[in-house]
Amino acid sequence: MLGGAAFVEGIWTVALDLETRLRAVEDELAIRALAARFGDCVNQRDVWGFAELWSARAVWDIGPPMPGRAVGVDAIVAMLQRRLQLRLGLMPSPRFGVLQITGDTARVRLSGHRLLIEDEMLREADGRWRFARRVCRHRYFEPPGFADLTEWPATIVQV
Repeated sequence: MLGGAAFVEGIWTVALDLETRLRAVEDELAIRALAARFGDCVNQRDVWGFAELWSARAVWDIGPPMPGRAVGVDAIVAMLQRRLQLRLGLMPSPRFGVLQITGDTARVRLSGHRLLIEDEMLREADGRWRFARRVCRHRYFEPPGFADLTEWPATIVQV
């Protein structure tokens, strides 16, 4: 009997481990979908869908050269609308960065040559993941005129 009980207990331990692992996969997929939805809402100009991505007291912080900061969903949506009207950079990266999940919070860092995006997400009471904070920073940007494509080919020819 003890052998049978250990066997049952062994299966139960494996089942708990599988449940934990399944939850981690589900969380990662939900967080990746949230990040993808951010870019899709920006590109589709879907401000109502964009509002659904944020927790009530979220912060969206964009650094120079086109800075902006908004706290709370209404302010975040207003900032999106202003930036869309002015055609300012929004940084809706289609790529996904390094993910760290701890319970009901997650952090994602997307680091590239020119751009750093750091996200903090929360699993809210309804079970959905939402942005609590998104910080976007340019690591490098050209001085005015440097990226002018009319000058670029001439520079290459002179080499």
